[in-house]
Amino acid sequence: MDRKMLEAFGERDGDAVVVFNNARELKIRPQWEGLSVVEIEEVHLYEGNDLIAGVSGGFFWSKGKVDQHELGRYCAFAIDLEREVYRHYRQGKISEEAWQKRFRPFWKIVIKTRRVADALDQTLMPAQNPMDASFNRCGAKDWHP
Repeated sequence: MDRKMLEAFGERDGDAVVVFNNARELKIRPQWEGLSVVEIEEVHLYEGNDLIAGVSGGFFWSKGKVDQHELGRYCAFAIDLEREVYRHYRQGKISEEAWQKRFRPFWKIVIKTRRVADALDQTLMPAQNPMDASFNRCGAKDWHP
């Protein structure tokens, strides 16, 4: 996955979002406590409007288009963006105003994604079949089979 695939990134409605030029979009939903991110609740990968894979309730699930390792690569890409943005901020390439308004919310969310990305990359996340009737009990609020 390279930088040429990036179309946009930022924070939208409390989630970190990375939009790719292959019609895929990564959404990372945190649990907020005041102005702080406590943990990552869900990671969703969309293809167009179709939810194709994610992590919810500590389980990995997929419609079969991506595996854990590939979803981990999408998360790692977001983490690389977070690191680059923070580095540019520290180097003075991003103004304080731009950092606070545009980049800090994204950074606060994605910095907490490292543990999830590592587990996915190593295929350590327990898998859940999204067609299983018990799936919705594991926290997949946006899943509609």
